[in-house]
Amino acid sequence: SSHNTLIIGKPGSGKSFLMNTMNLFSIGKETSKIPYLGVVDIGPSSKPLIDFLSAILPKEEKYLAQYHKLEMTKNYCVNVFDTPLGCRFPDASHKMFLANFISLL
Repeated sequence: SSHNTLIIGKPGSGKSFLMNTMNLFSIGKETSKIPYLGVVDIGPSSKPLIDFLSAILPKEEKYLAQYHKLEMTKNYCVNVFDTPLGCRFPDASHKMFLANFISLL
């Protein structure tokens, strides 16, 4: 199961704090595995949460908590609307991915 949350507000209204709090509590202490969390944000507001999670994870699982700052460079350049080589149209699974991707944005 999954869900998406969109948080909107003026600068300084506590969006980042709310987001980090919700993400921290979604992990919970009852589970033995960290759930998959993805955060898209203009600033580095999720970095403290990622650093905290990395600090409390065992050494062999520290790779599970990662923070990446996206940059406008060729290394981060991806066109999700490209079709596989030789295809004029996306197949069913790619079409579903595109619909999910657009709804997330």
